[in-house]
Amino acid sequence: MIHRVHSDLDSFRELRLRPGLNVVLADKSEEATDKQTRNGAGKTSLIELIHFALGGTADKDSIFRSEVLAPWRFGVELDVAGQRVSVERSGADHLRVNLAANDMGRFAMQSTQEDIGEGLTIRNSQWQELLNERVFQVPNSSNVERDKFGPTFRSLFPYFVRRQDSGGFTSHIAQSSKQAPWNQ
Repeated sequence: MIHRVHSDLDSFRELRLRPGLNVVLADKSEEATDKQTRNGAGKTSLIELIHFALGGTADKDSIFRSEVLAPWRFGVELDVAGQRVSVERSGADHLRVNLAANDMGRFAMQSTQEDIGEGLTIRNSQWQELLNERVFQVPNSSNVERDKFGPTFRSLFPYFVRRQDSGGFTSHIAQSSKQAPWNQ
C-alpha cells in the first residue's frame, strides 16, 4: 500500500492515502465554464512521481531532471514486504535512491551503501532488484535470458499504475502501446 507521496519542494502538496480504494480526482469549481478543464491539476504528475520513486527511468527528458525540479527530492512511503519504507529520489541524482525504514537491517544489501542517518543510499538498479524480490518475489539472476525476457518489478508495476500517455488503458493485456508482445 502507498501511504504517502511527498517532496521537499515547498509548493508541493503532500498526498496521504488510506487503506482501501483511493480515487484521485480534480475538482472543478461551480464557477468554472465549459471551457475550463481539470487539466493541470497534477493527476498525471502524481502517476509519474510514483513511477520515478519506484525505480522508473529518468531519461534526459524526464520532468524530474528539468532545471526547475532536479534539485528537489520526491518520495513515496509504502509497504514493501510487510514493512513501511520511505523512498526518495531527485532528478539531480537520478541514479540513486534514499531509503528509510523502521528496520534498515531488513533492507541492507550486499553492495556499496552510503549511510544517511537512519537510512541508506543505493543505486536505482539495486532498488529495482530489491523491489523484484520483495514485492513480486521475482528472484534476481545473472542469467542473461532471464534478465532480458523475464518479469521484473518495472515490467509488472505499470499494470497496477497505468500511464494514459503511454497507452496504458488501450488494452487489458498491455500496459503500453509500445510494449513488445513477448513482454505482454
